[in-house]
Amino acid sequence: MLQTLFHIPLWPFETPWIWLWTALLLVAGLLHGAQKGWADATGVWGPPLGLLWAFSLFLMGEVVDYGIDPATPTQVIPLGIAVRGYGLMMLLGIVAGVVLAIHRGHPEGLTADQIFSLALHLVIFGIVGARVFYVVQYWESFAAEPMPHRIVAMLNMTKGGLVVLGSFVGGLIGMLYWASRHNIRFLKLADLVGPSFLLGLSLGRIGCYFNGCCFGGYCEIPQVAVHFPAGSAPYVRQLESAAILGVRTSESAETTRGAEEDADAPSWRTVTVVPQGSVGESLGLEVGNQIRVQFFAHTDSRIGTDKILKAGVNGVDLPPAVLVLRQGLEPIPVPWNLLPKVAQPIHPTQLYSSVNAVILAVLVGLSYRFRRFDGQSFALLLVLYGITRFIIEWIRVDEPGQFGTELSISQWGCIGLLIGGVALFVYGSVRGTKLPAGTVQSS
Repeated sequence: MLQTLFHIPLWPFETPWIWLWTALLLVAGLLHGAQKGWADATGVWGPPLGLLWAFSLFLMGEVVDYGIDPATPTQVIPLGIAVRGYGLMMLLGIVAGVVLAIHRGHPEGLTADQIFSLALHLVIFGIVGARVFYVVQYWESFAAEPMPHRIVAMLNMTKGGLVVLGSFVGGLIGMLYWASRHNIRFLKLADLVGPSFLLGLSLGRIGCYFNGCCFGGYCEIPQVAVHFPAGSAPYVRQLESAAILGVRTSESAETTRGAEEDADAPSWRTVTVVPQGSVGESLGLEVGNQIRVQFFAHTDSRIGTDKILKAGVNGVDLPPAVLVLRQGLEPIPVPWNLLPKVAQPIHPTQLYSSVNAVILAVLVGLSYRFRRFDGQSFALLLVLYGITRFIIEWIRVDEPGQFGTELSISQWGCIGLLIGGVALFVYGSVRGTKLPAGTVQSS
């Protein structure tokens, strides 16, 4: 897991360096203006100068990553601007997809400029679609906020919250819009760029692995199982279910919540098995206990549960931050030395998805030369991805069921993809097997 690759230091954006960069930009602007005119110089050097100061004054504080000071754990220290593994792999995925699209599109009459324009539409519409799917999936947590805060929360993606299938749907809408504006045959365009989406997805899923999201359930195959570290999403989930404490639990029937309880807190669970020698046994847990794990927040709101767990498990002198609540009994604080440094072994579903996307990219790409109608390769993508993603979702445990079922929102989306792919096959077959003549440009 490489959630943070490195930190960009803050000093280049602080005094006195900010004044040095300003002076250099102004000198460059003056030299440019003396040669080519002040209007041209303002247009070239004005935006970088404005962005530099806007970032330094207003944005830097929002993107700074903070950590716990090991010497004084109650204090936090700025670490710099975090470069995340997830973001880097998403960027590499976009670049790789664009390069592949340029390679495949050139023989069909698509220029590099057209591909860049298309890619911009796909990214913008894809991000919107991915966020919409996430908001729908976790609507209850958003609905609990008052309206002004709810809108801000729905727009705030600094802590994640994107659904791949939503980006696919949003990207399709963006591609349809772009194709209609540029008089491009949409279905042939979809055939061409389908492998690019899959290649980008493959690299993006490696980013998910770095981030620790989109994780699978317990894995008993040591050759493929992975152990995520303390503070990761799988670790937190296993703590909430008390699995890391070595006990087994099941979901409890609804219990009455006090007015002070957080509606977003984990649900109560019933202890079903307490193995001998487990952490749960040393804490005094017994079969039949109704329990819920609670995390204490740091005194500084900029430090999340993930960093508290990581620091405490790795020896930073913090007070116990994990508390096991018991219905009708005294709560139990969990000492740091009883918590393992890694989570229990789970399926690396992120890597399964990455390999799956590569295989599908090859199959869909090879199918292009055997098409009998526009949209046939894209229909194959919809069917194959819909089926394989639906299966992988059964292994994943990070997404809740939706619409009163055990199916996640991604599985519901996969059903839609499968239906759409079959319908496209039927539509193309009914229209005939002769491909329109010419390039991707509509006549």
